[in-house]
Amino acid sequence: KSGGNNFHCVADLVEYQGHANSVSACIKNCEEERVDLHSVSDIAFGEAFEASVDPDKVLVFAAAEPSLPGGSAP
Repeated sequence: KSGGNNFHCVADLVEYQGHANSVSACIKNCEEERVDLHSVSDIAFGEAFEASVDPDKVLVFAAAEPSLPGGSAP
């Protein structure tokens, strides 16, 4: 799909789970960012691939904030 939701990725971890693969990948040119996905396409470890996501099916999780001394959060 077009529309700016395409990611150029490199597979770091691929696990076959029956009829689909669970893939953990880094985003090219932004290696500290990761994407985890399920794919019915065969993707191999180290393989470069392009992924696109339906914006209505995206789950985004905020990074945990470090706690302050004493264990309290800001």
